[in-house]
Amino acid sequence: MLFLLLLAFPTPTATSVDCSPYEVYSIDSVFQVDGWLLIGVSHVSYTCEMIAGEWENRVDTANSYLILTDGSKAFLIGGSGPPLDWTMPAGFLNGTLYAARISKSKEPYKNVTVTINGEPYNFTLLKNVTVREIYRLGGSCFEKVSECTVTAYPNGTVIKRCNGAQLNVSAFKLPSTQTHGSYVEVRDGRLAFTLEGKDYTATPPGDINASRLSLRAFKAKRGVVLINRKVVQLPAGEGLDEAPLLFRIENGTVSRLEVFPDFSELVCGKPVVSETNATAELHKPATHGRKICGPALLVLLATLALAVRRRK
Repeated sequence: MLFLLLLAFPTPTATSVDCSPYEVYSIDSVFQVDGWLLIGVSHVSYTCEMIAGEWENRVDTANSYLILTDGSKAFLIGGSGPPLDWTMPAGFLNGTLYAARISKSKEPYKNVTVTINGEPYNFTLLKNVTVREIYRLGGSCFEKVSECTVTAYPNGTVIKRCNGAQLNVSAFKLPSTQTHGSYVEVRDGRLAFTLEGKDYTATPPGDINASRLSLRAFKAKRGVVLINRKVVQLPAGEGLDEAPLLFRIENGTVSRLEVFPDFSELVCGKPVVSETNATAELHKPATHGRKICGPALLVLLATLALAVRRRK
């Protein structure tokens, strides 16, 4: 009997309770682009999982980012993962830096009235709209070179309208040669380094222990940028803006270099070049007027039936 009880209720295995989820950020690459610095950042999010009776950390998500800075401000121009809503391709093509912005939304398409058991029901059908804009860096701003809008209707119709030069974003690449910057030392509580033959000293930020960083100094067209090349571990949920990776020097004092979540401020504002592919209809419409057909009708009827049952 005791043997059977032991089988039914096995002895619990000791488990580790010191597992905590966390975030890891690190600088992968630094490139110089006409006075700008293009910085590649990796992000890995770790969670906890029970493995063989013990809690262990495992990779949950892995993201990457591309940041562009002139030493005064920094902008997120590409990558994947929060705070980006969608993957944003960026890189070089024929020696020019390009960045793509992608936005997705649901917009009202038409109002529909369907009668079931003699009772009318009003619904608004939605269409999915995806807009992809491609920009190229020229001097001090990004110029828009193309824009494509893809509209998907409830009946399966997809219409694509494009203006400008169409580029293959999968061909965007990063340079093969990086810049490594100058080593930054901590001397008597001050940061000291030599950059392009000039000696610098600066006061580190008061909320950060500079001795725990591995800083390199880089020259950009609007100031010196200090980049932390040490792997940074933060508590779970801490975003890119919380990672002590990028710093600037102003009036002899070091401060965090804020990274803006998009590069709208850098857009030149020039018009899109002449239209090259006005309308490409990928599927022919299956509806006319206010009639509903195909998958949209099935979804609508299923929704209506559920609503009627709930009302009864």
